[in-house]
Amino acid sequence: MPQMGVMRRPRPEEHAMLQEIRPGRSRFKETYVRVLFFIFGRALQTLSRIDPVLRRELARWPEDLLVLYRILPKGPCMALLRNRAGGFEYRGSQGREEEAGLVLSLKNLETAFLIMTLQLGPAKAYAEHRVGVRGNTSAAVSLIRCLNVLIAYLVPGRFARKLVKRLPVIPAGRKLLGRFLIFFVGVPFGV
Repeated sequence: MPQMGVMRRPRPEEHAMLQEIRPGRSRFKETYVRVLFFIFGRALQTLSRIDPVLRRELARWPEDLLVLYRILPKGPCMALLRNRAGGFEYRGSQGREEEAGLVLSLKNLETAFLIMTLQLGPAKAYAEHRVGVRGNTSAAVSLIRCLNVLIAYLVPGRFARKLVKRLPVIPAGRKLLGRFLIFFVGVPFGV
């Protein structure tokens, strides 16, 4: 019987068992997050052209600011560029961390899945230290407000109130028109 506090060397057969254990990857969750990064990126691009609240928010940002939203350790990413016209330009996953002025790193795929399935709001994820931020912090806070506008357009009011502390006031007609443009023009055609 080994003494308390004394470590023994693992036997060769135990050592071989330890090396075979690898963390699993959920292909479904990774694919789901990639698809939603695409939808959210295109939706933000469309909304930045038509929504005055989002345009006011982006007017404070520096020109050509590249925002990289990525999942650690080697998960999917989404790149958004604040262009000279004052809106978002969705760049897909075409962005390097060295070029980005703002990098939001989700700690793992599970966190990204919770955020993308709208079970966890962006502000709460940040407060729970599930999101790391590097770069322009004022733009990071502003990006959370931009995501709140996106949630207000995409999610029905009752569910959106659970995700966002304070929903932006958007008239019903503009919200319906925005949803139509997002789903039938913005996401399929990138307009």
